[in-house]
Amino acid sequence: TVWGVPLDSWFPKYLPGGADFIRADLQGAEGDMITGGRYAIANSRYVYMEFYDKPLYEGQLPLHALHDLLPGGMEQWELLGIYENENALFRNLEL
Repeated sequence: TVWGVPLDSWFPKYLPGGADFIRADLQGAEGDMITGGRYAIANSRYVYMEFYDKPLYEGQLPLHALHDLLPGGMEQWELLGIYENENALFRNLEL
């Protein structure tokens, strides 16, 4: 059992001006992080997260689904590149 807290529950208190970079390696829970961190992510310039198009974990979303799930979807987030070990770097086009 691992304790967790939605990103949006602490983000406004500790990073009220937004974040430059979010690094997420969540062992298949990237979609949950996006769902629980919509405010935090929308106010961040870059998001770097691991993905697998062939899921390794139950409920894991493929890259296109993660991209679409980001606040504002594919229109607000540019995929800058895919890096070693299937990590995607996204840039918020509104910040």
